[in-house]
Amino acid sequence: MSKHPVIVRWFTALLLVIGTSACAERSPYQATSPTRFNSAISEFERKDDASKTNSGAVLFVGSSSIRLWASTIERDMAPLPVVARGFGGSNMNDVNFFFDRLITPHSPSAIVVYVGENDVVQGVNGAQLLRAFETFVAKVRSTLTDSKHWYLEACCELW
Repeated sequence: MSKHPVIVRWFTALLLVIGTSACAERSPYQATSPTRFNSAISEFERKDDASKTNSGAVLFVGSSSIRLWASTIERDMAPLPVVARGFGGSNMNDVNFFFDRLITPHSPSAIVVYVGENDVVQGVNGAQLLRAFETFVAKVRSTLTDSKHWYLEACCELW
C-alpha cells in the first residue's frame, strides 16, 4: 500500500476529471465560424434594402444548391413569390446563426431549407444535425408563427 493514499486518490480523481473533459463531445460546428459568411449575408441585406422585401413569399435558404438555383428559382416556382437565400458551403448552424438577418425580415409564408451535406462533410453526426434542425424549428415557431417549414433531404453522391 502506498505511503500517501490520499494523494494517490486525489491524483487519480484529477486524472479522471481531466480525461473525461478531454473526451467530451466537441461539435464540429464549433470548428467553423458562421461569421465567414458575413459578406454574403451583408450582400443579401443590401439587395433587400434596394428592393421591396417580398413579405409572404416562400423563402428558400441553405447551401450552394439554393445559391446555384437562384438564377431560375422564380421561374421554376411560378406563380409562387420566392426569395432565394443560399450561401455556398453553409450548414444548419450557419442558417441558425443568421436566422434573424436572412429569414425574419421577409416574414415568409413558408421556408424551404436545404442543408445537410456540408454538415456531414464537416464531421457533424446525425444527432448533432438533428439538434441544429430542432433549434431552427424552435426559431420558426417562436418568431414566425404563421410560417410553414420544409426540409429538403440532402442527397448522396455515388462515387
